Amino acid sequence: MRQKESSTLIVFSSSVCHTVRYRKRSEKVTEGYAFIDSGRYEVNEMYWEVMERPEKMDGGAKVAALRKIIEKDPDFFDPYIALYEHYLSIGDTESAADILNEGFGRAMALVSKGGKFPDFMPWEALGNRHIIRMIYNFSTLLWLVGRTKEAKELLQKLLRADPEDHIGARFAIAAIEEGYESLYAFEMEFSSKEGSGIDPEAMEVWYRSRDGGYGVPLGGHLRKRI
Repeated sequence: MRQKESSTLIVFSSSVCHTVRYRKRSEKVTEGYAFIDSGRYEVNEMYWEVMERPEKMDGGAKVAALRKIIEKDPDFFDPYIALYEHYLSIGDTESAADILNEGFGRAMALVSKGGKFPDFMPWEALGNRHIIRMIYNFSTLLWLVGRTKEAKELLQKLLRADPEDHIGARFAIAAIEEGYESLYAFEMEFSSKEGSGIDPEAMEVWYRSRDGGYGVPLGGHLRKRI
């Protein structure tokens, strides 16, 4: 059974929480609490079947299919994110915030050990990616509604747990510090001229040489739901 994303494949039969020795970039070997989730291969396959069906699914059918996946495995978080994005696209901000709240709460309960967030939760372990995406998306929601301190704290946890920062937490932290009011406002600054999405090289240049003055106003509409 496939995993949709390509990387060095690391297979685990179940969620693993233990103390390991690991190295953060050029730092010395460190001991800490590591989290590696199971592959959740069956629900991952179900999810991509929904998201990539050749025939167009109407909104109701897509919502029902995604909720069926959540019912089967409530600790697989990509369907929550897909529902969040769907609800936002139709202007249902209450349902959007509610579903992301639900997923985030479960994600934090899954990875926490005695209330402690993992010291090490690598993106390279494919099973961790849905969790990292959930926590990242929730942090950007907090950012959107003006809860920037909480957003930065979550992003910093992700950055410490995955020092290679595949999700881009460092950019979001810097953007919050520079005064951007949402991830959308920030990313719009780096849209490629060819219309092919975000220009990662331009973003990296900004990150390395930023000097302030990047505030962009954008209203938030989800504050009441989180």
